[in-house]
Amino acid sequence: MRRFSHMQTIEIEFREEIIWITLNRPNEFNALTEQMLGELTKVIDNVKHDRAVRAVVITGKGKAFCYGLEFREIEDLTIEEKRVKIPVLLKKFQSIIYALAMLDRPVIACLNGFATGAGLDLATACDYRVASQGVKLSAAYVKMALIPDGGGTYFLPRLVGYGRAMDMVTRGTVVTAEEGHAMGLVTRVVPQEKLTEETTAMAKELAAGPTRAIALAKGALLRNLGTDLEKALTQEGQIQMMCFASNDHAEAVAAQKEKRKPRFKGY
Repeated sequence: MRRFSHMQTIEIEFREEIIWITLNRPNEFNALTEQMLGELTKVIDNVKHDRAVRAVVITGKGKAFCYGLEFREIEDLTIEEKRVKIPVLLKKFQSIIYALAMLDRPVIACLNGFATGAGLDLATACDYRVASQGVKLSAAYVKMALIPDGGGTYFLPRLVGYGRAMDMVTRGTVVTAEEGHAMGLVTRVVPQEKLTEETTAMAKELAAGPTRAIALAKGALLRNLGTDLEKALTQEGQIQMMCFASNDHAEAVAAQKEKRKPRFKGY
């Protein structure tokens, strides 16, 4: 993993095949700035090409996971300036969302504090969400007369169903981590003092697993949400043949015969 000593709005730490990406604007509740989006893009692009990284964790410093977009960057702009600036910010943010959703490594959102608006979008683009007790989650966009623009209308109904997604998006309903877990939005809820420990344990479990098979399954799940059963079965068959041909599958077979834990490599 390349070192990013020049990063100012995020922190990077590589621990035992897991990269921790920490949003680092605690005084502003980790609101997303253009600089932060640029730094996130660089790190995620680097992860794509670094096979030493087998799992990714995204979290926030301080009391928030992510408040959303830093509106102070655009609130004083003229209408014409906004017409230029906002599409640039939107393109950068959506590129990050897409990259996380398509990343061929498991991604965990470690929700240390509240996630609202674009912050919730960022969390739902991850594969798993581990939250500390009492954390609050909200789509929030409607409070600013806006709609989700980071995949919220795509991920939320798939996670919680149309009715609950409609409620969250159009009313800005706030849900706790516990409520989010009950509706399928949060993967696991843990005590605040055990958040890092529990997230690390999950990341290690995933990193030690057959990450290629996990990535292929992730892609199939995303694609097959919008297809029919016949196409889904065809795609599953094609992907399964790729899994059967992988070194990880051969290792799993060998480990089973030798009565030991498999040592997966991700290919």
